[in-house]
Amino acid sequence: MTPFTDECIDRHLIFGKPSQRIPGELVTRLSSMVADIQPIREAYLPEVKELGLAMPASLVFYLVVDPPSKMEHVRRRVDQLIGDILPLDLNIAVRVVTRDYPLLQIIRDTRCVVGWRD
Repeated sequence: MTPFTDECIDRHLIFGKPSQRIPGELVTRLSSMVADIQPIREAYLPEVKELGLAMPASLVFYLVVDPPSKMEHVRRRVDQLIGDILPLDLNIAVRVVTRDYPLLQIIRDTRCVVGWRD
């Protein structure tokens, strides 16, 4: 996983569709993982670029959890499972957020949906 943080919301972040095609098998495996973790309500895999940094854009797997009290449980469970899903040559940061996350609508607008639960 890449060391990505968006804790400082005041930074200038650009969210978009991945610049390189993500293999369908990987999306299917991530989607299955999300489906098996009940508190995850939404999952997205956009590419995120922080303006002003020389680092290239990176994939960030956003997991929207409800209720918020389950965030730590989801984080631990995803940490256990994600290593078996991701190819060794692919770096994806994982962010567990709640529905009140300030950048969530921007992430939704990328339409990079991996999973959704009503």
